[in-house]
Amino acid sequence: MHLDGLVTFGSQWPLFDLVDPRGVVDRFAGTPVSLPDTLTGHWLNLWEPLDPLAFVAGKLFRLADGSEPDDREVPYRTSSGLWTHSAYWSHPALPRAVEETFPT
Repeated sequence: MHLDGLVTFGSQWPLFDLVDPRGVVDRFAGTPVSLPDTLTGHWLNLWEPLDPLAFVAGKLFRLADGSEPDDREVPYRTSSGLWTHSAYWSHPALPRAVEETFPT
């Protein structure tokens, strides 16, 4: 699979466990994991500090060219209440991130 870009939000562990179930992503190794060169282009990761499942991808991953994913904090919206993990779907930051990553 080759990707020209990637937009993620919330928790990404399920994606990487499915893509590479060999377990090479060691959350506790202290060294960022280099992703294969099949991901070219931009990785934009949205995360919300109050989302207990979200994380900053740049602490754990590097793209094949050595660059970090572009982590962007999504401001908390009071209308989300305690459901911060599902708030990304209606947050205006998501369509902007998709548009920026995959310009028309």
